[in-house]
Amino acid sequence: MKSPKKIERTHIPTGRPKVQFPKSCTRAPSAKERPIATSGADQDEVTCLQVARHLFCAFTMPASQAWMTAFSLAEAHFDYKNGPAIASLVARVLDAVRRSRRSGFHYNSPNCEKCSAILTEHERRLMDALMMVRRGRLERAELELMMLCEGNDTARAMMWIRELALALPPLRHKQPSQRLQ
Repeated sequence: MKSPKKIERTHIPTGRPKVQFPKSCTRAPSAKERPIATSGADQDEVTCLQVARHLFCAFTMPASQAWMTAFSLAEAHFDYKNGPAIASLVARVLDAVRRSRRSGFHYNSPNCEKCSAILTEHERRLMDALMMVRRGRLERAELELMMLCEGNDTARAMMWIRELALALPPLRHKQPSQRLQ
């Protein structure tokens, strides 16, 4: 009786180049960016940013279904009643800004520890607009939105940012060093 022939396994190339990812992210803020920690944002505003970043991921990579993570984050932070409504308002704000802007919106990945600690210029303007509305400085909020929307109409974005600000819990007293100029 013959022994079975040994089958030799070979590697079949897929045609895709090997990608080497760095062991850790080396990102640092550029001139128009800043760390979230120095933005003066409270935890409610930072959660809105995290929700927005996951929604951006859902827009750019629909198969990721990152919108589910966005709603889960909002629900975990704000509660099961208010969280989904706040996530929906964040989506409305982003849609209004998207319709007004002519170029793309730069955002940082919510899944990278270093990147997610930095506000891009666009994220910074969006956050500043929300923060200014919540602090009663509507003129400054309008200026930030005008810059974010590249000089185009901001009425719809301002309407939705005001709705979002009203839906968020009231601000707690901040130390003077944490206030925006």
